[in-house]
Amino acid sequence: MVLAWHVEYWDYLGWRDPFAHASHTERQKRYARAHGGKGLVTPQILVANADTRGKKIGEAIAAAAEQPARLAIDGRARHAQGKLEVEVRLRKLDPALALEPAVKVRPVLFQRTAVTSCTAGENQGAKLEEHFVVRQALEGVDPALALGDAGARFAFDLPEGVPPAEWGVAILVEDEATMKTLECRALEVEVDPPRSGK
Repeated sequence: MVLAWHVEYWDYLGWRDPFAHASHTERQKRYARAHGGKGLVTPQILVANADTRGKKIGEAIAAAAEQPARLAIDGRARHAQGKLEVEVRLRKLDPALALEPAVKVRPVLFQRTAVTSCTAGENQGAKLEEHFVVRQALEGVDPALALGDAGARFAFDLPEGVPPAEWGVAILVEDEATMKTLECRALEVEVDPPRSGK
C-alpha cells in the first residue's frame, strides 16, 4: 500500500500544492526525530518504517512483504450521501504482541489519482499526475476499541468534486512515539446507489 503525504514547505516557490498540509510536514518531522534523521528531504520514501535513500525500493518492498503479520485488520468503508463511513476491527495474530499506550488506529482518506497544473516554480507549466494522495487523516484511537466485538467507527466528510470511485481508505496501526507502523491495510470503498428523486 502506498500513501503520498504532500508537504507544504515548498509552497514559497510560488505555486501552492493543493494537496499539501502542515500536518503532513509535522508528520515528516516526527519521523525524522524518531529515526535520527538530520533534516527533511523531498521526495522521501519510507518502506516498512525505513528510509530508502540509497537503497533499491523493489528489494525493500520484497523484504518487507516476507515479514509475518502480527495483526489482522478487518474493516468496511461505505460511501453514502457525501460521507464515507468506516468500521475497523483488529485481531491479534501474535498472542505475545503487546500494544503500547502510544499505539493508535488511524484511518486515512486518500484519492487514487489526480492531475494538478503547476502555475509557478521550477515545474511551471507542467501537469503533475498524482497517485494515492492523502486528503485527510483522522485522529488515532486506542486499539482496544477496534479489538472489541463492536469495532471502532469513523466518518469522513468528503471534499466535493471527486468521483466516488476515486476514494480509498487506509487503516494504519502505528506507534505515535516511535513513528513505526505495526500494520496497515487499504479498504475497498463500497458506493451506495444514489437515491431517486420523486
